[in-house]
Amino acid sequence: MCVCVCVCVCVCGVTAVVHTIPEGDFVVGVKSLGDEIYLLRWKPQAVAEVEVYDVITYHLQRCLTVPNARDLVDMTSCTHFLCLMFVYF
Repeated sequence: MCVCVCVCVCVCGVTAVVHTIPEGDFVVGVKSLGDEIYLLRWKPQAVAEVEVYDVITYHLQRCLTVPNARDLVDMTSCTHFLCLMFVYF
């Protein structure tokens, strides 16, 4: 199953698509932290991986492997500690 993630900007109640991130596995979490966008895709029974995109260009910067984690279903971020936290099933 492929799902496309669109990054939208809302200005004065008007929403416009500014970029579309490439298709892939089902997206279960998207967070912005600092100058990066973190995208978590559903990968059942596989090691969890987070795609990291540049917030300006939307180019893929790197992929982060989450050690000892499987079946992650969501994530949140903390701007104080500059970290991501994950929810697993």
